[in-house]
Amino acid sequence: MRAGAHRVIFVTVREILLVALAALAAVLFLNHQVLYLDGDFEPYGGPLLAYVLATLVIWMFLRAVLFAATMRPTRIRGGVEVCPECGQVLDDATPQGLETHRRVTLTPRPSHREVLAAVSLRKAVDGARVVTPRSHAAAGDPLARLKAEVENRPQSFDGMPGPRDDPSPGRSPKGPKAPEGRA
Repeated sequence: MRAGAHRVIFVTVREILLVALAALAAVLFLNHQVLYLDGDFEPYGGPLLAYVLATLVIWMFLRAVLFAATMRPTRIRGGVEVCPECGQVLDDATPQGLETHRRVTLTPRPSHREVLAAVSLRKAVDGARVVTPRSHAAAGDPLARLKAEVENRPQSFDGMPGPRDDPSPGRSPKGPKAPEGRA
């Protein structure tokens, strides 16, 4: 016999034993009065379909229990830990290493040159827009009046931040603290 034939025979015998166990459990379930041991035993006189359905339900329950019992846990490779939040491989699986991994990294502050480029670009875009002066809007052209009210007017270059000015609103430049108390 081949190895596959032995496997088929094993599976068939196992399923026959499970169905027989389920049928015995169905008989016991439908005739549960016998478990009271009081001597007043009358067999269940219902249809055969009740026994078949009870056998089927119990067999399905046994198959589910056996399936859950034979499941193997996932294998974990030794030394490789993965962050549960982002899925990246952690170098250090200790709580301190996990804390340093979770620490939020701030984006670096833009350089003075990047700030100047962004401000210049914004001012160029604002300057490229056609803004009709309000004096022409008063002449009766409703579209010109609407444009004058909606469009951004170009700003002067005097408001450009210097190298020590911080363009981002939540940050303050690091420096010595002022003395506390009375001045």
